[in-house]
Amino acid sequence: MKQTLLISCCLLTGMTGYAQPPSINGYHVYYGHLHNHTGASDGKDTAFHAYPYARDSSKMDFFGLADHCWLLRPGEWDTIRMAADAYNQDGVFVTFAGFEWSSPVYGHLTIIHTEKIAYYYRAESDNFIDIVNWLNKNDGYAFMNHPGDEEGGSETFSHFNTVPSPRILGMELWGKTEGFSRFYYNDGFYHDDNGKSFYDEALLRGWRLGATGSEDNHSATWGKSNRRMAILATALTRNDLLEAMKARRFYSTEDKNLVLSFCIQGNEMGSEVAEGNNTFCIRTFDKENERFVRARLVCNGIVADSIVCDTTFLEWTLVRETHCGEYYYVIVTQQDGEEAISSPVWIRGKTNHQPPLPISGSFAPFYYQNDSTTLTIPVENGITRMDIFYDSMKVKTDSVYPFDYRLKLRSIGKFPVNVTLFDSQCGSISLLYDYVNVIKRPKEILQEEEQRVSFYPNPCSEVIFITGARDFYRIVITDMQGKIRWQAEKDFFLLQKIDVSSLEAGIYLLSIYTGGKTTNSLLVKSR
Repeated sequence: MKQTLLISCCLLTGMTGYAQPPSINGYHVYYGHLHNHTGASDGKDTAFHAYPYARDSSKMDFFGLADHCWLLRPGEWDTIRMAADAYNQDGVFVTFAGFEWSSPVYGHLTIIHTEKIAYYYRAESDNFIDIVNWLNKNDGYAFMNHPGDEEGGSETFSHFNTVPSPRILGMELWGKTEGFSRFYYNDGFYHDDNGKSFYDEALLRGWRLGATGSEDNHSATWGKSNRRMAILATALTRNDLLEAMKARRFYSTEDKNLVLSFCIQGNEMGSEVAEGNNTFCIRTFDKENERFVRARLVCNGIVADSIVCDTTFLEWTLVRETHCGEYYYVIVTQQDGEEAISSPVWIRGKTNHQPPLPISGSFAPFYYQNDSTTLTIPVENGITRMDIFYDSMKVKTDSVYPFDYRLKLRSIGKFPVNVTLFDSQCGSISLLYDYVNVIKRPKEILQEEEQRVSFYPNPCSEVIFITGARDFYRIVITDMQGKIRWQAEKDFFLLQKIDVSSLEAGIYLLSIYTGGKTTNSLLVKSR
């Protein structure tokens, strides 16, 4: 491994004078918070106090409010949005209007970029899977707040076992009055992984989370602590900051004057880089000339390399062999013990390598509630592992072919099955394979042993034929909501042709009435 360490007490050209905003690696660095409260929930004062205070007293570049959704009274959400718009000024101060989805079971999220509020006690957003679906529908983005605070038998963030969502941008690594000691240096949900933090447990399960932090201020002193979230962006506007956050180009710092860049192959934190013999570059300095004493490179939750130093400006360059599925981030430490943690850079397969995909296929058209079934996902040779998600929840990691999962179908509905595939070089993102359609079993009707009525084909596309005795006099087709879609009542001949081309693809109940007896059958319309 090749390494270069540049230690200097003077700054590079263009950094002299620490003009605001500081710049590094072609980006400006902007400082602020997104998770704070007012008297609209359980804090103090109003949004019209909070935004100017953060701008004028705390000298922040950006600021967001996230009052608890369940405490917001009618009209207060509109007031917060109005205040945010009133104080937003491109190039001077950027504001975000947000709210905190505060589930006592599934954890807290700061949510921004929505027109509406989601409530944890409403059916549309009462669990972690549903709030992610709500974000998709409402074009929202979220950050995981104070991980572990709602533990004690709960399912905070579903312990990262749901399908990773690009709508969740980061996780707080410091919060409230506490630094990294509580929300980063911890043993997360799992106690058999050599003490991995909440942050690394999420990253190892495929979540693309940047490193953030927020004051969670309840006392009307917004931004008076020394800690910040720092965003690397091209300009100080809402759109530019949001695009940078979506790119995970931000870091978490216990010192509001610390500037940090972490690149692999010239790609800044938040990027994805092809595996290979890659060049790493870590650069950091402090606007008040505080000294740095250590830097660490973390790979998949383990310190992979580190240096000891004593400098006001650090540039650490090294060359390292990287492999698909790895992620890297850096931690830099100052003389006073304050630290900053970068967002990761993720490693994908070689440039010309195509991520593995399942063979195209589908499950059965429908399954009955309370039945058990085995779902099999066919793949090409070379797949070494498959993660299977049922209804967005991870249910199995399978490394033995054929890849399948046996389950009991307890609930009625249409449930997505997602898979993540791995071969010798790389893994895919989570992919939707198909849906499992679970329906209620039709009421069983006692029939004569000798069945006189039948129909074909099934599944059908354009027509069906019904055969049987001369005495069947009524035919009814209803959908699964009980609405009649086709019916006729007369004397039929032995063979009856029925045009079903007008029916949408789906599952129907075909009822044939014959001389006081009824035959009920499921009819599948394929297209």
